[in-house]
Amino acid sequence: MDLPRVLGETQIDLPTAAKILGKANFTIGQWVRKGVTLHGRTIKLEAVRVGHHWTTSREAVVRFLAEMQPKEQTARTVSSPARLKRKAARARAELERILAKR
Repeated sequence: MDLPRVLGETQIDLPTAAKILGKANFTIGQWVRKGVTLHGRTIKLEAVRVGHHWTTSREAVVRFLAEMQPKEQTARTVSSPARLKRKAARARAELERILAKR
C-alpha cells in the first residue's frame, strides 16, 4: 500500500465505501484486512488506520474494482474433433504402456 497516495486522495470512511459498493460494512473490513482472492491472487482494498478508524479513498475503491475485473484473455485455439480423438488415443496408449509395466 502506498500510504501517501491513499491519504492524498478523496477520503471516505469504510461505511461510506460500503454504501458506494452496496456491501455490508463487515465485507469492506474483510477486503481491507484479508482481501479477496480472484484470478489466482489476493486483492486488498487500500486503506489506512487513522486513530481508531479506517479510511480509504474513492480512488482506492476504483482501483480495487478495476483489479477485480477479469483480465483480457487471448483467444484460445479450439481443437477439432479429429484432433481431440488423436490426443485421446495417444493418452490411452500411454496409460496402457504404463499399466503394462506393472
